[in-house]
Amino acid sequence: MSLAESAEERQSKTKRCKLDDESPLMKLPKIELHAHLNGSLSKETINILASMKPDSMDMIRNADDMLLIGENEQKTLEDCFMIFKLIHEVTDRPELIKFATKAVIKDFAKENTKYLELRSTPRSNDYMTMDQYVEAIVSAIRESSLDEPSIVVKFLVSIDRSKGVEMAKEITSLAIKYHKKHKDVVVGMDMSGNMRGSKARDFFDLLSEARAAGMKISIHAAEVHNDEETEDVLKFEPERIGHGTFIPPLKCQNPRLMVLLQEKRIPLEVCLTSNLKGGTVDSFEDHHLGVLISEELPFTICTDDKGVFSTSLTKEYEIAAKTFKLTVEQMWKISYDSIDHIFGEEELKSNLKKYWQHWKEDNPEEFK
Repeated sequence: MSLAESAEERQSKTKRCKLDDESPLMKLPKIELHAHLNGSLSKETINILASMKPDSMDMIRNADDMLLIGENEQKTLEDCFMIFKLIHEVTDRPELIKFATKAVIKDFAKENTKYLELRSTPRSNDYMTMDQYVEAIVSAIRESSLDEPSIVVKFLVSIDRSKGVEMAKEITSLAIKYHKKHKDVVVGMDMSGNMRGSKARDFFDLLSEARAAGMKISIHAAEVHNDEETEDVLKFEPERIGHGTFIPPLKCQNPRLMVLLQEKRIPLEVCLTSNLKGGTVDSFEDHHLGVLISEELPFTICTDDKGVFSTSLTKEYEIAAKTFKLTVEQMWKISYDSIDHIFGEEELKSNLKKYWQHWKEDNPEEFK
């Protein structure tokens, strides 16, 4: 079934996806490939973490209005980065990182996410080293495989480009070390952080080093208007691109970028609510997901920071379905196709595809 067929054609085929508690999209097996660990913490988890660190309670309570972005509220990207600084206050020790990781995994598992890639930038402070930070996450993922056996979880080590190349070198070495030690968990690298004040190309040698070591690469790109940098990233050919908002012609006047995306067919990690609340799109209807669907380009639907943006993976699927008038079967196909874009091994991809196909066969009522 083509995702680009007309609304009239879709209308007569299968039932519509609905924005309610009975949505079949809650039952649908899903893939999450763009989830920042700290931004995915629920308000409940943040409060528990704060209670485990009493000296942070007042700070969190006073910042309560800022921590979570409401339904109709927009904030700038700079505001979002400030929110992360607050969340970091309650995740500054290995035991807190481990608790946070397990809580996020449990939340995703509850909504039938079957494969999850978490990403985070290692941090150090008076209470932990960057090694301890990564070890806490890996340990939490391994323990969660016993507590939440229905979900497979991998980890991407993130470079925060705003911290500069020297810090990125240290983190890249750390990522490669833990990839060699835990190849089944630490599968890739991500480059994120505030894009202003740095050039993506300055980090390409480091990302190439990680790739040579066997890691896959995801790069945040085109979150803001910067044609030169976006072209650099497309030509670098990461395995995935985060957001890519300013690549399609809806947001960009440079047709070369869209041509490159069509040629390279790099999957975009699409984050609808994040882009709307972050102010990089004016409405869901104006989101570049519509272009990706009509042009049949590869993408995957993601949350970005489900805690900060008060969303969930199911809700992102529901928003996509409602906005672009997609059926349950088409949403299943989007989820199924996302398996091709995971950083997990080929055998895992094959097993996930079998699970998706069996789920569809076993749940015909969801497609009527």
